[in-house]
Amino acid sequence: MNNKWVVFFLGFLSIVLGTIAFVTYNHSQTLLAEGGTTTGTVVKLESSSKGAFYPIVRFKTEKGEELTERGKVGSSPPEHREGETVAILYNKTNPKDWCINSWLNLYFLPTLFGAFAAALLFAAIIVGIFSNRPRSIRPIQ
Repeated sequence: MNNKWVVFFLGFLSIVLGTIAFVTYNHSQTLLAEGGTTTGTVVKLESSSKGAFYPIVRFKTEKGEELTERGKVGSSPPEHREGETVAILYNKTNPKDWCINSWLNLYFLPTLFGAFAAALLFAAIIVGIFSNRPRSIRPIQ
C-alpha cells in the first residue's frame, strides 16, 4: 500500500474520532450549562453479559415527571451501590437525555475518542515524515 494512502487513512480516521470527541464533549458541556439538575436513587444494578454493571436510577424532574432509567455507562466493579443517591443532569426538553454527574459519565467518551484521535494523528505525521525521507544506498562493506 502506498504510504500516502496510509497517511490519508490515518488522518481521516483521526478527524472522524476527533469529531466524535468534540460532539460528546459539547453534549456534556450543554448538559452542565443548560440542563436541569436533581438527585436520583440507584434502585438496582443491572449486569451485562460482559460483566459491566449499569445503574438503574429513579429521579424526578423539576416538572414533577418521575423517570426510572438505565445509565448509559457501565463499569466493573460497579461505580454505584443500590440505594445510593446520585447527582443527575438532564435535558429539560427531553428528560430521557440524562446522565449521572460524574467524570465517567461526562468525560470518559470525549477523553477516549480524543486520545485515539491524537494517537492516529501522531502516527499519520510520523508515517508522513519517514516516508518522504530520501534513502541513500550504500554498498555493503
